[in-house]
Amino acid sequence: MKLRTDGHSLRLRIGRSEMEQLQKENRLSTALHLPDEHTFRYSLMISPKLAQPEITFNSGHISIHLPKGEKEKKWLTDENEEGLYYDFLLPSGKFQIRIEKDFPCLHKSGRQKDVFDRPSQKK
Repeated sequence: MKLRTDGHSLRLRIGRSEMEQLQKENRLSTALHLPDEHTFRYSLMISPKLAQPEITFNSGHISIHLPKGEKEKKWLTDENEEGLYYDFLLPSGKFQIRIEKDFPCLHKSGRQKDVFDRPSQKK
């Protein structure tokens, strides 16, 4: 699971094998071990009990919790569904969460591992 951030958004890119794990376990988690012996963690979890997505940050761990609604179920099972997109309104403005299947980069040559075919490339 890849993480990208900027001042107003967080984006997760999910590989094919990670998607299979998410479908089975409703959870993905990754840790980045830093040279100062600290660890930064981020997790994606799906819970049928939630009505709306939630994001928390506690002790160096970002947790994204998603409901298991119709759009989430469709994204999990339909290869043509590219991503899930959520907006949160904050006093400082809008914060976006983007969770997408990891497609090959268009600017790199060769086949990349553990990525989804772009829907436009399936024809």
